[in-house]
Amino acid sequence: NISKLSKAKAIGLHTNTGTGCFDCHKDIDGWGVAMESLDAIGNTRKSVLTVAEKGSKYWTTVVDQADVGDGTVIKGIEGLQQHILTKKQTDFKRGLVRYLYSFMTHTTPSYKDAPQISTIVKSTDSDLFTIQSLFENITHTLYHEN
Repeated sequence: NISKLSKAKAIGLHTNTGTGCFDCHKDIDGWGVAMESLDAIGNTRKSVLTVAEKGSKYWTTVVDQADVGDGTVIKGIEGLQQHILTKKQTDFKRGLVRYLYSFMTHTTPSYKDAPQISTIVKSTDSDLFTIQSLFENITHTLYHEN
């Protein structure tokens, strides 16, 4: 019965059964499993209330250790933070810049925006990478575009 499995094991079944979902989920599920030890408002938790098919409820222990898709096994939110800082910092910056760029331009970034976004991401390498510096770099890039 899948409802009695931990989230990590249930996700593992989902992505290992040859479904078409595997190609994407192999890269993102580990991140979600690592965050399983956080509740909806960011407090840590050691167990999760699970509701079974027929309405019965029981507590299951949080499993927050997982492979993040590249063979790296991380544990919990601290492991995820360390993974981002050491192996995925540029990807994280690019995603954050795309989000802020979209917010500031009121558009969805397209391939035409890629050079500007790359310039902004590269400019963060020389500063402390603060939200303020990101806004300044995006504003500077947008100002010089027009």
